[in-house]
Amino acid sequence: MAQETLMKYDPQNGDTLPYPSHAKQYREYHGCAAWLINPWTGEPRHARDVGSDVRGVLIHVSGEPLIAKSIEPLEMGQRTQSG
Repeated sequence: MAQETLMKYDPQNGDTLPYPSHAKQYREYHGCAAWLINPWTGEPRHARDVGSDVRGVLIHVSGEPLIAKSIEPLEMGQRTQSG
């Protein structure tokens, strides 16, 4: 997810105008703080969502395109890390 849209709510407590308001910068500044609130809608996140995605990386921002991560195909004879 790109998460380029500026956040409207603080992901920790729901206050308006979070600092910083860009998701990537917020994560860098606040470290591993749990994102309890969806910062684009202001709605509380479900406990299971917080538990599996503490820093809100998988939150989809309405109106932003989904971006697929490209995966390089394995060459013949190339082994994976696990095998």
